[in-house]
Amino acid sequence: MVRFTIGLIALFAIFSSQVSFAHHTIIKTPTKRLLLADYPEFADDLDFKDIDLAIERQIVRFEDRSLAGQVQYGQDVYPETQLLETIREFQNDVGVYRVCLLRKSRENCRQQFQAVVSSKYNVYVPDLQPEDPRYGEEKDTFFTAYYTPTLKGAEQANTDKPYAVYSKPRSKGLSQSTRDEIDFQKKLSSTDYDVFFTEDLFELYLLQVQGGGKVEMENGENFYISYDGTNGQTWRWISLYMKEKGYIQDLSIESQREFLKHNPEKQREIYRYCPSYVYFKPTEHPPEGSDLVSLTDGRSIATDYRLYKRKGALAFVRAVRPDPEKEGNHYIPFSRFMLDQDTGGAIKGKGRVDLYHGEGSYAERAAYSTNHTGNLYFLMLK
Repeated sequence: MVRFTIGLIALFAIFSSQVSFAHHTIIKTPTKRLLLADYPEFADDLDFKDIDLAIERQIVRFEDRSLAGQVQYGQDVYPETQLLETIREFQNDVGVYRVCLLRKSRENCRQQFQAVVSSKYNVYVPDLQPEDPRYGEEKDTFFTAYYTPTLKGAEQANTDKPYAVYSKPRSKGLSQSTRDEIDFQKKLSSTDYDVFFTEDLFELYLLQVQGGGKVEMENGENFYISYDGTNGQTWRWISLYMKEKGYIQDLSIESQREFLKHNPEKQREIYRYCPSYVYFKPTEHPPEGSDLVSLTDGRSIATDYRLYKRKGALAFVRAVRPDPEKEGNHYIPFSRFMLDQDTGGAIKGKGRVDLYHGEGSYAERAAYSTNHTGNLYFLMLK
Protein backbone atom coordinates (compact mmCIF):
# COMPACT_ATOMS: atom_id res chain seq x y z
CA MET A 1 0.00 0.00 0.00
CA VAL A 2 2.13 2.86 -1.20
CA ARG A 3 0.97 5.42 1.33
CA PHE A 4 2.36 8.94 1.45
CA THR A 5 4.34 7.75 4.41
CA ILE A 6 5.57 4.86 2.33
CA GLY A 7 6.96 5.68 -0.98
CA LEU A 8 6.05 8.87 -2.75
CA ILE A 9 9.46 9.09 -4.30
CA ALA A 10 11.24 7.11 -6.96
CA LEU A 11 12.01 3.79 -5.36
CA PHE A 12 14.69 2.65 -7.74
CA ALA A 13 16.74 5.82 -8.15
CA ILE A 14 18.97 5.30 -5.14
CA PHE A 15 21.91 2.97 -5.61
CA SER A 16 24.03 3.66 -2.56
CA SER A 17 23.65 0.13 -1.25
CA GLN A 18 24.15 -1.59 -4.60
CA VAL A 19 27.41 -2.60 -6.25
CA SER A 20 28.03 -4.38 -9.54
CA PHE A 21 30.12 -7.49 -9.77
CA ALA A 22 30.71 -9.61 -12.87
CA HIS A 23 27.81 -7.94 -14.64
CA HIS A 24 25.42 -8.85 -11.82
CA THR A 25 24.04 -6.46 -9.24
CA ILE A 26 24.58 -7.27 -5.59
CA ILE A 27 21.83 -5.73 -3.49
CA LYS A 28 23.25 -5.30 -0.01
CA THR A 29 21.26 -5.17 3.22
CA PRO A 30 22.51 -3.69 6.51
CA THR A 31 22.28 -6.98 8.39
CA LYS A 32 24.44 -9.45 10.27
CA ARG A 33 24.03 -13.20 10.66
CA LEU A 34 23.03 -14.60 14.03
CA LEU A 35 24.79 -17.48 15.69
CA LEU A 36 22.59 -20.54 16.03
CA ALA A 37 22.63 -20.14 19.81
CA ASP A 38 21.02 -16.70 19.41
CA TYR A 39 18.08 -17.80 17.25
CA PRO A 40 14.72 -16.73 18.69
CA GLU A 41 11.83 -19.06 19.41
CA PHE A 42 9.97 -19.27 16.10
CA ALA A 43 6.35 -19.11 17.28
CA ASP A 44 3.55 -17.69 15.14
CA ASP A 45 0.75 -16.05 17.12
CA LEU A 46 -1.73 -16.49 14.24
CA ASP A 47 -0.81 -20.16 13.89
CA PHE A 48 0.17 -19.41 10.27
CA LYS A 49 -3.24 -18.11 9.22
CA ASP A 50 -3.00 -16.45 5.77
CA ILE A 51 0.74 -17.11 5.43
CA ASP A 52 0.03 -19.20 2.32
CA LEU A 53 -1.90 -16.32 0.75
CA ALA A 54 0.95 -13.89 1.38
CA ILE A 55 3.51 -16.33 -0.02
CA GLU A 56 1.45 -17.16 -3.12
CA ARG A 57 1.03 -13.47 -3.90
CA GLN A 58 4.76 -12.95 -3.58
CA ILE A 59 5.62 -16.01 -5.68
CA VAL A 60 3.53 -14.62 -8.55
CA ARG A 61 5.50 -11.39 -8.34
CA PHE A 62 8.86 -13.15 -8.22
CA GLU A 63 7.97 -15.26 -11.25
CA ASP A 64 7.00 -12.11 -13.14
CA ARG A 65 10.32 -10.33 -12.70
CA SER A 66 13.97 -10.89 -13.44
CA LEU A 67 15.90 -12.37 -10.52
CA ALA A 68 19.27 -12.30 -12.25
CA GLY A 69 21.16 -10.42 -9.57
CA GLN A 70 22.40 -11.22 -6.11
CA VAL A 71 21.41 -10.22 -2.59
CA GLN A 72 23.68 -9.92 0.41
CA TYR A 73 22.66 -10.55 3.99
CA GLY A 74 25.47 -10.13 6.45
CA GLN A 75 28.58 -11.41 4.68
CA ASP A 76 26.59 -13.99 2.74
CA VAL A 77 25.82 -13.42 -0.94
CA TYR A 78 22.90 -15.33 -2.49
CA PRO A 79 21.41 -15.43 -5.98
CA GLU A 80 18.18 -13.43 -6.00
CA THR A 81 16.38 -16.64 -6.84
CA GLN A 82 17.12 -17.74 -3.27
CA LEU A 83 14.45 -15.29 -2.07
CA LEU A 84 11.91 -17.26 -4.11
CA GLU A 85 13.28 -20.61 -3.00
CA THR A 86 13.19 -19.47 0.64
CA ILE A 87 9.48 -18.70 0.71
CA ARG A 88 8.63 -21.81 -1.30
CA GLU A 89 10.54 -24.03 1.12
CA PHE A 90 9.10 -22.22 4.12
CA GLN A 91 5.60 -22.83 2.79
CA ASN A 92 6.44 -26.53 2.64
CA ASP A 93 7.75 -26.43 6.21
CA VAL A 94 4.50 -24.85 7.41
CA GLY A 95 2.60 -27.60 5.63
CA VAL A 96 4.63 -30.25 7.47
CA TYR A 97 3.89 -28.47 10.76
CA ARG A 98 0.15 -28.57 10.02
CA VAL A 99 0.28 -32.29 9.24
CA CYS A 100 2.17 -32.82 12.49
CA LEU A 101 -0.70 -31.23 14.42
CA LEU A 102 -3.02 -33.95 13.16
CA ARG A 103 -0.94 -36.64 14.85
CA LYS A 104 1.02 -35.11 17.70
CA SER A 105 0.72 -32.53 20.45
CA ARG A 106 1.12 -28.85 19.63
CA GLU A 107 4.21 -28.61 21.82
CA ASN A 108 5.81 -31.58 20.08
CA CYS A 109 5.10 -30.03 16.67
CA ARG A 110 6.38 -26.64 17.81
CA GLN A 111 9.68 -28.17 18.87
CA GLN A 112 9.94 -30.03 15.58
CA PHE A 113 9.26 -26.84 13.64
CA GLN A 114 11.89 -24.95 15.66
CA ALA A 115 14.45 -27.62 14.84
CA VAL A 116 13.61 -27.57 11.13
CA VAL A 117 13.86 -23.78 10.81
CA SER A 118 17.06 -23.66 12.85
CA SER A 119 18.73 -26.27 10.65
CA LYS A 120 17.59 -25.03 7.22
CA TYR A 121 17.71 -21.23 7.43
CA ASN A 122 20.30 -18.56 8.13
CA VAL A 123 18.87 -15.78 10.30
CA TYR A 124 19.88 -12.12 10.09
CA VAL A 125 19.19 -9.02 12.19
CA PRO A 126 19.80 -5.30 11.58
CA ASP A 127 23.51 -4.52 11.88
CA LEU A 128 23.24 -1.46 14.08
CA GLN A 129 26.23 0.82 14.47
CA PRO A 130 26.93 3.46 17.19
CA GLU A 131 25.27 6.15 15.07
CA ASP A 132 22.06 4.13 14.69
CA PRO A 133 19.03 4.42 17.00
CA ARG A 134 18.81 1.60 19.59
CA TYR A 135 22.42 0.56 19.09
CA GLY A 136 23.37 -1.89 21.84
CA GLU A 137 19.75 -2.34 22.95
CA GLU A 138 18.12 -5.75 23.19
CA LYS A 139 15.07 -4.53 21.24
CA ASP A 140 16.68 -3.12 18.14
CA THR A 141 13.66 -2.26 15.97
CA PHE A 142 10.96 0.41 16.26
CA PHE A 143 7.49 -0.67 15.10
CA THR A 144 4.52 1.34 13.92
CA ALA A 145 1.51 0.05 11.98
CA TYR A 146 -0.94 0.84 9.20
CA TYR A 147 -4.22 -0.50 7.83
CA THR A 148 -6.84 -0.23 5.08
CA PRO A 149 -9.55 2.29 6.00
CA THR A 150 -13.10 1.98 4.67
CA LEU A 151 -14.81 5.03 3.19
CA LYS A 152 -18.43 5.62 2.21
CA GLY A 153 -18.70 6.72 -1.40
CA ALA A 154 -21.06 8.06 -4.05
CA GLU A 155 -20.78 8.20 -7.83
CA GLN A 156 -21.76 11.86 -7.96
CA ALA A 157 -21.20 14.73 -5.55
CA ASN A 158 -24.13 15.36 -3.21
CA THR A 159 -24.86 17.19 0.03
CA ASP A 160 -23.60 14.33 2.19
CA LYS A 161 -20.59 13.47 0.04
CA PRO A 162 -19.17 16.60 -1.59
CA TYR A 163 -15.44 15.74 -1.61
CA ALA A 164 -13.88 13.94 -4.55
CA VAL A 165 -11.16 11.31 -4.52
CA TYR A 166 -9.14 11.76 -7.71
CA SER A 167 -6.93 9.64 -9.94
CA LYS A 168 -3.76 11.32 -11.15
CA PRO A 169 -4.32 13.75 -14.04
CA ARG A 170 -2.28 13.12 -17.15
CA SER A 171 -1.55 16.82 -17.48
CA LYS A 172 1.52 17.79 -15.45
CA GLY A 173 0.02 21.18 -14.70
CA LEU A 174 -3.14 19.67 -13.25
CA SER A 175 -1.38 16.84 -11.45
CA GLN A 176 0.78 19.33 -9.51
CA SER A 177 -2.23 21.18 -8.07
CA THR A 178 -1.97 21.76 -4.32
CA ARG A 179 -4.36 20.35 -1.73
CA ASP A 180 -5.95 23.78 -1.35
CA GLU A 181 -6.48 24.07 -5.09
CA ILE A 182 -7.99 20.60 -5.27
CA ASP A 183 -10.20 20.51 -2.17
CA PHE A 184 -11.18 24.17 -1.81
CA GLN A 185 -10.67 25.84 -5.18
CA LYS A 186 -12.07 22.76 -6.94
CA LYS A 187 -9.42 22.92 -9.64
CA LEU A 188 -10.07 19.32 -10.71
CA SER A 189 -13.86 19.49 -10.67
CA SER A 190 -15.57 18.92 -14.00
CA THR A 191 -12.66 16.75 -15.10
CA ASP A 192 -12.70 13.02 -15.72
CA TYR A 193 -10.41 12.24 -12.81
CA ASP A 194 -12.88 11.84 -9.93
CA VAL A 195 -13.05 8.21 -8.77
CA PHE A 196 -15.84 8.71 -6.22
CA PHE A 197 -17.10 11.26 -3.72
CA THR A 198 -16.92 10.98 0.05
CA GLU A 199 -18.22 12.77 3.11
CA ASP A 200 -15.31 13.97 5.20
CA LEU A 201 -12.05 15.74 4.39
CA PHE A 202 -10.29 14.36 7.45
CA GLU A 203 -11.10 10.77 6.49
CA LEU A 204 -9.79 11.60 3.02
CA TYR A 205 -6.60 12.97 4.58
CA LEU A 206 -6.20 9.77 6.64
CA LEU A 207 -6.77 7.71 3.51
CA GLN A 208 -3.83 9.52 1.95
CA VAL A 209 -1.71 8.80 5.01
CA GLN A 210 -2.49 5.08 4.71
CA GLY A 211 -2.07 5.04 0.92
CA GLY A 212 -5.01 2.82 0.02
CA GLY A 213 -8.46 1.80 1.17
CA LYS A 214 -11.77 0.13 0.60
CA VAL A 215 -14.86 1.94 -0.68
CA GLU A 216 -18.50 1.11 0.05
CA MET A 217 -20.70 2.87 -2.51
CA GLU A 218 -24.29 3.99 -2.06
CA ASN A 219 -25.32 1.70 -4.92
CA GLY A 220 -23.97 -1.34 -3.03
CA GLU A 221 -20.77 -1.66 -5.06
CA ASN A 222 -17.55 -2.28 -3.10
CA PHE A 223 -14.03 -1.89 -4.43
CA TYR A 224 -10.48 -1.13 -3.33
CA ILE A 225 -8.38 1.89 -4.20
CA SER A 226 -4.60 1.93 -4.45
CA TYR A 227 -1.95 4.60 -4.67
CA ASP A 228 -1.80 6.39 -8.06
CA GLY A 229 0.93 8.97 -7.45
CA THR A 230 1.06 12.41 -5.86
CA ASN A 231 1.15 16.05 -6.85
CA GLY A 232 4.84 16.25 -5.97
CA GLN A 233 4.24 18.81 -3.22
CA THR A 234 5.69 18.68 0.29
CA TRP A 235 3.89 16.58 2.89
CA ARG A 236 3.39 18.24 6.28
CA TRP A 237 1.45 16.71 9.17
CA ILE A 238 -1.57 18.80 10.02
CA SER A 239 -1.46 17.40 13.57
CA LEU A 240 1.82 19.24 14.20
CA TYR A 241 0.35 22.49 12.88
CA MET A 242 -2.79 22.12 14.98
CA LYS A 243 -0.79 21.50 18.15
CA GLU A 244 1.58 24.39 17.43
CA LYS A 245 -1.42 26.72 17.01
CA GLY A 246 -2.92 25.47 20.26
CA TYR A 247 -5.95 23.94 18.55
CA ILE A 248 -5.27 20.53 20.12
CA GLN A 249 -3.34 19.42 23.19
CA ASP A 250 -2.13 16.07 21.84
CA LEU A 251 -1.50 14.52 18.43
CA SER A 252 -4.15 11.81 18.62
CA ILE A 253 -6.43 11.12 15.67
CA GLU A 254 -9.46 11.69 17.86
CA SER A 255 -8.29 15.14 18.96
CA GLN A 256 -7.70 16.16 15.35
CA ARG A 257 -11.05 14.79 14.22
CA GLU A 258 -12.98 16.53 17.00
CA PHE A 259 -11.38 19.94 16.43
CA LEU A 260 -11.96 19.84 12.67
CA LYS A 261 -15.56 18.70 13.17
CA HIS A 262 -16.41 21.52 15.56
CA ASN A 263 -14.39 24.25 13.84
CA PRO A 264 -15.24 24.05 10.13
CA GLU A 265 -14.09 27.64 9.59
CA LYS A 266 -10.52 26.53 10.42
CA GLN A 267 -10.42 23.62 7.99
CA ARG A 268 -9.02 25.46 4.98
CA GLU A 269 -6.28 27.05 7.05
CA ILE A 270 -5.30 23.69 8.52
CA TYR A 271 -5.36 21.62 5.33
CA ARG A 272 -3.45 24.32 3.44
CA TYR A 273 -0.52 23.52 5.73
CA CYS A 274 -0.18 20.18 3.90
CA PRO A 275 0.01 20.99 0.16
CA SER A 276 0.75 17.38 -0.79
CA TYR A 277 -2.10 15.38 -2.30
CA VAL A 278 -2.27 11.63 -3.00
CA TYR A 279 -4.14 10.26 -6.02
CA PHE A 280 -5.86 6.86 -6.16
CA LYS A 281 -7.00 4.32 -8.71
CA PRO A 282 -9.76 1.71 -8.28
CA THR A 283 -8.70 -1.94 -8.10
CA GLU A 284 -10.39 -5.29 -7.59
CA HIS A 285 -7.72 -6.45 -5.17
CA PRO A 286 -6.49 -5.17 -1.79
CA PRO A 287 -4.02 -2.26 -1.82
CA GLU A 288 -0.57 -3.08 -3.16
CA GLY A 289 2.81 -2.58 -1.57
CA SER A 290 5.70 -0.86 -3.28
CA ASP A 291 6.59 -4.05 -5.17
CA LEU A 292 3.09 -4.23 -6.71
CA VAL A 293 2.05 -7.16 -4.53
CA SER A 294 -1.33 -7.06 -2.78
CA LEU A 295 -0.72 -6.76 0.95
CA THR A 296 -1.98 -9.52 3.22
CA ASP A 297 -3.66 -8.77 6.55
CA GLY A 298 -1.22 -9.34 9.39
CA ARG A 299 1.45 -10.76 7.05
CA SER A 300 3.04 -7.76 5.29
CA ILE A 301 5.59 -5.26 6.57
CA ALA A 302 7.15 -2.08 5.25
CA THR A 303 10.86 -1.31 5.64
CA ASP A 304 13.21 1.45 4.48
CA TYR A 305 13.52 1.14 0.68
CA ARG A 306 16.94 2.80 0.83
CA LEU A 307 18.29 -0.11 2.88
CA TYR A 308 16.06 -3.07 2.00
CA LYS A 309 15.65 -2.67 -1.73
CA ARG A 310 14.67 -6.16 -2.83
CA LYS A 311 11.20 -6.84 -1.54
CA GLY A 312 9.68 -10.26 -0.85
CA ALA A 313 12.08 -11.42 1.86
CA LEU A 314 10.83 -13.73 4.59
CA ALA A 315 10.84 -11.91 7.92
CA PHE A 316 10.06 -12.77 11.53
CA VAL A 317 9.04 -10.10 14.04
CA ARG A 318 8.69 -9.95 17.81
CA ALA A 319 6.88 -6.96 19.25
CA VAL A 320 3.66 -6.04 21.05
CA ARG A 321 0.17 -5.35 19.75
CA PRO A 322 -3.09 -4.10 21.30
CA ASP A 323 -4.89 -6.72 23.37
CA PRO A 324 -8.07 -7.53 21.39
CA GLU A 325 -9.82 -8.55 24.62
CA LYS A 326 -9.30 -5.22 26.38
CA GLU A 327 -10.03 -1.59 25.61
CA GLY A 328 -7.49 1.19 25.95
CA ASN A 329 -3.72 0.95 26.13
CA HIS A 330 -3.34 -2.72 26.89
CA TYR A 331 -0.74 -4.62 24.89
CA ILE A 332 0.32 -8.23 24.53
CA PRO A 333 3.58 -9.65 23.14
CA PHE A 334 3.44 -11.47 19.82
CA SER A 335 5.74 -13.05 17.25
CA ARG A 336 4.92 -13.76 13.62
CA PHE A 337 6.31 -14.63 10.21
CA MET A 338 5.73 -11.87 7.67
CA LEU A 339 6.94 -10.77 4.23
CA ASP A 340 8.75 -7.52 3.50
CA GLN A 341 6.47 -6.19 0.74
CA ASP A 342 6.28 -2.45 1.24
CA THR A 343 8.37 0.60 1.94
CA GLY A 344 8.08 4.14 3.20
CA GLY A 345 9.41 7.65 2.99
CA ALA A 346 8.81 7.97 6.73
CA ILE A 347 10.13 4.47 7.44
CA LYS A 348 13.79 5.30 7.91
CA GLY A 349 16.56 3.22 9.41
CA LYS A 350 17.91 -0.31 9.67
CA GLY A 351 15.64 -1.22 12.57
CA ARG A 352 12.38 0.39 11.46
CA VAL A 353 9.21 -1.50 10.49
CA ASP A 354 5.60 -0.67 9.69
CA LEU A 355 3.23 -3.59 10.34
CA TYR A 356 0.25 -3.99 8.01
CA HIS A 357 -2.83 -5.05 9.97
CA GLY A 358 -5.35 -5.09 7.12
CA GLU A 359 -9.01 -4.11 7.47
CA GLY A 360 -11.47 -3.68 10.32
CA SER A 361 -11.79 -1.99 13.70
CA TYR A 362 -8.91 -3.89 15.30
CA ALA A 363 -6.62 -3.02 12.40
CA GLU A 364 -7.52 0.66 12.78
CA ARG A 365 -6.90 0.55 16.52
CA ALA A 366 -3.53 -1.14 16.01
CA ALA A 367 -2.52 1.30 13.29
CA TYR A 368 -3.01 4.32 15.53
CA SER A 369 -1.63 2.86 18.76
CA THR A 370 1.49 0.94 17.76
CA ASN A 371 4.67 2.78 18.75
CA HIS A 372 6.87 0.16 20.35
CA THR A 373 10.25 -1.48 20.12
CA GLY A 374 10.86 -5.13 19.33
CA ASN A 375 12.98 -7.31 17.10
CA LEU A 376 13.25 -7.90 13.36
CA TYR A 377 14.77 -10.98 11.72
CA PHE A 378 15.25 -12.07 8.10
CA LEU A 379 15.47 -15.71 7.06
CA MET A 380 17.30 -17.13 4.05
CA LEU A 381 17.35 -20.76 3.02
CA LYS A 382 20.87 -22.13 3.38
